[in-house]
Amino acid sequence: MIGVNWILLFEAYRFTTIAVATISYYMAPVFTVIASVFILKEKLTVRKAVCVLVAVIGMVFVSGVIETGISGLKGVLLGMGAALLYSGDVIINKKVKGVDGIDRTIIQMGFAALAVLPYWLVNEDFSTLTFSLQPMMLLMVTAVVCTALTYSLYFSAIQKVPAQTAAILSYIDPVVAVLISAFILHEGMSVLTLVGVVLVIGAALFSETGRSED
Repeated sequence: MIGVNWILLFEAYRFTTIAVATISYYMAPVFTVIASVFILKEKLTVRKAVCVLVAVIGMVFVSGVIETGISGLKGVLLGMGAALLYSGDVIINKKVKGVDGIDRTIIQMGFAALAVLPYWLVNEDFSTLTFSLQPMMLLMVTAVVCTALTYSLYFSAIQKVPAQTAAILSYIDPVVAVLISAFILHEGMSVLTLVGVVLVIGAALFSETGRSED
């Protein structure tokens, strides 16, 4: 699921804008919340439902889809497909017991690599491949820190929190990316984007402050 999820997401970028592909992909938390009710038998409280709705609205603002418009139906469908697979991965990981986060990461990343390999072999033009030190080092950092370490933390945490909590908190991911682009890369941030950031973070915080009550 992870491997094909990656393929569908990056294919989505080819057929529509980054904003539209992102907003399509971040329907995954909504799918996860819905699936958690029927598969994991988790209770969907009014607080959680409202927080998911607010986070989705915030994500629409963050993605910039309002400014760019919706285009590229194929890209939207690919993004939604990736979202369904991501949601399925979350649900399956909630079902798996007795396997720690590091082992989960090794197994799932290994099989994800095997899933992506045939796609890469078929689509890659090997005559254009070039190797230099800086890009390879950056790729290694991305692979080890941003992927392996992050997934290890995620797979460890997912056993300790409800699937609905994991779903809502995942909306912080694109928000952090937007904040980094604004404050480190000095890229522009519109008023709508800022409103979206506040809505997403606010929804995540409000969702979690009420866990003991729920």
